[in-house]
Amino acid sequence: GVVGIQLKILCDANKKIGLGHVMRCLTLAEAARKAGIKPVFLLADDGAEELLKEHRQAYHILHTDFTDMESELPELFETVSKYVLKESKTVPETVFLLDSYQITEHYVQELKGWLTKHNIRLALMEDYGNVPYKADILINYNIYGVDFSYEKNASKALLGCRYMPLRQAFIGQEYEVREQVKQLLITTGGSDSYRIGVQLVKHLLEKLHPEEKFSEKRAPFIHIVCGKFSESREELTEMSRKNPNIFVHTDVKEMWSLMAQCDLAISAAGTTLYELCAIGVPTICFSFADNQILPGTAFAKYTPMCYAGDYEKDKEAMFATILEKTEEICKMHQSDRRKISCKLKTIVDGKGAERIIGELFTAYHNSINLLDINCN
Repeated sequence: GVVGIQLKILCDANKKIGLGHVMRCLTLAEAARKAGIKPVFLLADDGAEELLKEHRQAYHILHTDFTDMESELPELFETVSKYVLKESKTVPETVFLLDSYQITEHYVQELKGWLTKHNIRLALMEDYGNVPYKADILINYNIYGVDFSYEKNASKALLGCRYMPLRQAFIGQEYEVREQVKQLLITTGGSDSYRIGVQLVKHLLEKLHPEEKFSEKRAPFIHIVCGKFSESREELTEMSRKNPNIFVHTDVKEMWSLMAQCDLAISAAGTTLYELCAIGVPTICFSFADNQILPGTAFAKYTPMCYAGDYEKDKEAMFATILEKTEEICKMHQSDRRKISCKLKTIVDGKGAERIIGELFTAYHNSINLLDINCN
């Protein structure tokens, strides 16, 4: 690796917020490692410990409260001083990447001030647009990222899907659009606190399997992904015991392969949508949290995905739209579904993580071949 270049990543994962932040940062960490840059995660608690061990990533747990980040600052500064600066005269080349929805303006201001003093750049993962924070670099890789301007917030902004940090496994996978919709995928995010998974399966069973006798010809199989923190796990497992058409997948190691075997997906509007695009699966999306409304509506605007609405606003309308669209896609001709699949595949090209790492570090290094990255 390149001596002294480091990427510090501050993010969290737990029952309340799921694994999304850590998953996308892991993709960036892998790209950094490939470029010879050492990534280290900084976490408030041990919610992501297993996952980071599995990926052999270095990390430090701050033992702080992730919901009160301002109180975390002294601990954070001490840890960074101890492990990054190590009282050395020369500060190693370091970028600090912050990815959290719990940050406040004051927090970012304090952090930025301290980092600047120690010659460390601040990069900020951003999903909302119109933020009061200032950083050296802002990253909004969302499909709607290009609609925002961050001139007031950062000297550099990396915007839109070309910076989407897609996990390696999803890049360049084959996908077959089959003659009929036989396999249906449901994914509701890491924790599913509203138990949408259970409700959705019940609705689909009523609609797609109106009779007691289940026959393979009559209705698609339902595959539901249960996240690590899922509230619906036990009930869904019980439902699948009673019903041969339901398959519950927990702790999925090869999500791309499960996606590739399904003909239609119903998914919460998070990072999963970009992965479904990369594979090419016709998708209906919905939201159940504020930060999913913008992605849901933007995917409906820019791609052939359907957005079924927001659970918190009107869950009955949301379920009704999902059922209606599911039926519509099931009746669609194979060639029409193939067109949808091809369009979705153009959204993400899989080089986003490399582009971000290239942009984070070339700015402070004259020699780009240190990074050995091809970002064209």
